Amino acid sequence: MGYTRRMDTPLLDLALAREIELAEGEAAVACAKMRKALQAESDSAVEAIAGGYAVYCGANSPVTQAVGLGLNGPVSKEEFDRLEEFYFSRKRRCGWKRVPWRTQRCWNTTRSGDITSANFQT
Repeated sequence: MGYTRRMDTPLLDLALAREIELAEGEAAVACAKMRKALQAESDSAVEAIAGGYAVYCGANSPVTQAVGLGLNGPVSKEEFDRLEEFYFSRKRRCGWKRVPWRTQRCWNTTRSGDITSANFQT
Protein backbone atom coordinates (compact mmCIF):
# COMPACT_ATOMS: atom_id res chain seq x y z
CA MET A 1 0.00 0.00 0.00
CA GLY A 2 2.85 2.37 0.49
CA TYR A 3 4.20 4.44 3.32
CA THR A 4 1.48 6.32 5.20
CA ARG A 5 3.22 7.36 8.42
CA ARG A 6 3.35 11.11 8.97
CA MET A 7 6.77 12.74 8.88
CA ASP A 8 7.21 15.09 11.83
CA THR A 9 10.97 15.60 11.56
CA PRO A 10 12.52 17.19 8.48
CA LEU A 11 14.83 14.85 6.62
CA LEU A 12 17.20 17.60 5.53
CA ASP A 13 19.15 19.82 7.89
CA LEU A 14 22.27 21.95 7.65
CA ALA A 15 24.64 19.09 8.47
CA LEU A 16 23.19 16.89 5.72
CA ALA A 17 23.11 19.80 3.25
CA ARG A 18 26.83 20.40 3.92
CA GLU A 19 27.65 16.74 3.48
CA ILE A 20 25.76 16.44 0.19
CA GLU A 21 27.07 19.66 -1.31
CA LEU A 22 30.67 19.04 -0.27
CA ALA A 23 30.49 15.52 -1.74
CA GLU A 24 29.40 17.10 -5.03
CA GLY A 25 32.23 19.61 -4.70
CA GLU A 26 34.80 16.89 -4.12
CA ALA A 27 33.56 15.08 -7.24
CA ALA A 28 33.98 18.29 -9.26
CA VAL A 29 37.47 18.80 -7.83
CA ALA A 30 38.40 15.22 -8.75
CA CYS A 31 37.09 15.78 -12.29
CA ALA A 32 39.19 18.93 -12.76
CA LYS A 33 42.30 17.24 -11.36
CA MET A 34 41.82 14.18 -13.58
CA ARG A 35 41.35 16.38 -16.66
CA LYS A 36 44.60 18.17 -15.80
CA ALA A 37 46.40 14.84 -15.26
CA LEU A 38 45.18 13.43 -18.57
CA GLN A 39 45.61 16.66 -20.55
CA ALA A 40 48.50 18.61 -19.05
CA GLU A 41 47.80 21.57 -21.36
CA SER A 42 44.20 21.87 -20.13
CA ASP A 43 43.06 24.99 -18.34
CA SER A 44 41.41 23.12 -15.45
CA ALA A 45 41.78 24.76 -12.04
CA VAL A 46 40.49 24.43 -8.49
CA GLU A 47 40.60 26.85 -5.59
CA ALA A 48 39.24 26.38 -2.07
CA ILE A 49 37.10 29.43 -1.26
CA ALA A 50 34.57 30.21 1.49
CA GLY A 51 34.36 26.65 2.77
CA GLY A 52 33.75 25.22 -0.70
CA TYR A 53 35.43 25.07 -4.09
CA ALA A 54 35.69 27.15 -7.21
CA VAL A 55 36.12 24.66 -10.05
CA TYR A 56 36.99 25.37 -13.66
CA CYS A 57 36.95 22.40 -16.02
CA GLY A 58 36.60 24.20 -19.34
CA ALA A 59 34.33 26.92 -20.69
CA ASN A 60 31.38 24.67 -21.54
CA SER A 61 31.71 22.09 -18.79
CA PRO A 62 28.79 21.57 -16.40
CA VAL A 63 31.47 20.97 -13.75
CA THR A 64 32.61 24.60 -14.05
CA GLN A 65 30.93 26.17 -11.05
CA ALA A 66 31.40 27.00 -7.41
CA VAL A 67 30.02 24.52 -4.87
CA GLY A 68 29.80 24.35 -1.11
CA LEU A 69 30.22 28.08 -0.52
CA GLY A 70 28.82 29.68 2.59
CA LEU A 71 27.62 26.54 4.32
CA ASN A 72 29.87 27.22 7.30
CA GLY A 73 28.69 30.79 7.82
CA PRO A 74 28.78 34.18 6.15
CA VAL A 75 31.10 34.69 3.20
CA SER A 76 33.40 37.69 3.49
CA LYS A 77 33.79 40.35 0.82
CA GLU A 78 37.39 39.18 0.34
CA GLU A 79 36.22 35.62 -0.35
CA PHE A 80 33.66 36.86 -2.89
CA ASP A 81 36.40 38.94 -4.52
CA ARG A 82 38.58 35.81 -4.78
CA LEU A 83 35.65 33.85 -6.22
CA GLU A 84 34.91 36.50 -8.82
CA GLU A 85 38.59 36.81 -9.76
CA PHE A 86 38.90 33.02 -10.15
CA TYR A 87 36.20 33.00 -12.83
CA PHE A 88 36.66 36.47 -14.34
CA SER A 89 40.36 35.73 -14.96
CA ARG A 90 39.15 32.81 -17.08
CA LYS A 91 36.64 35.04 -18.87
CA ARG A 92 33.70 33.26 -17.26
CA ARG A 93 30.78 34.52 -15.23
CA CYS A 94 30.80 33.15 -11.76
CA GLY A 95 28.09 30.54 -11.26
CA TRP A 96 27.25 28.44 -8.25
CA LYS A 97 24.59 26.15 -6.94
CA ARG A 98 22.44 27.73 -4.29
CA VAL A 99 20.93 25.82 -1.42
CA PRO A 100 18.41 27.34 0.99
CA TRP A 101 20.63 26.71 4.02
CA ARG A 102 22.95 29.63 3.33
CA THR A 103 22.31 32.93 5.03
CA GLN A 104 20.78 35.82 3.07
CA ARG A 105 23.92 37.83 3.80
CA CYS A 106 25.79 35.37 1.61
CA TRP A 107 23.80 36.58 -1.42
CA ASN A 108 24.19 40.28 -0.64
CA THR A 109 27.97 40.43 -0.39
CA THR A 110 29.04 40.29 -4.04
CA ARG A 111 31.22 43.09 -5.33
CA SER A 112 29.96 43.36 -8.86
CA GLY A 113 26.56 41.72 -8.82
CA ASP A 114 27.80 39.50 -11.65
CA ILE A 115 27.62 36.25 -9.72
CA THR A 116 24.82 34.08 -11.05
CA SER A 117 23.09 31.09 -9.60
CA ALA A 118 23.32 27.94 -11.67
CA ASN A 119 20.17 26.69 -9.98
CA PHE A 120 18.41 26.67 -6.66
CA GLN A 121 18.44 23.31 -4.96
CA THR A 122 15.96 22.48 -2.22
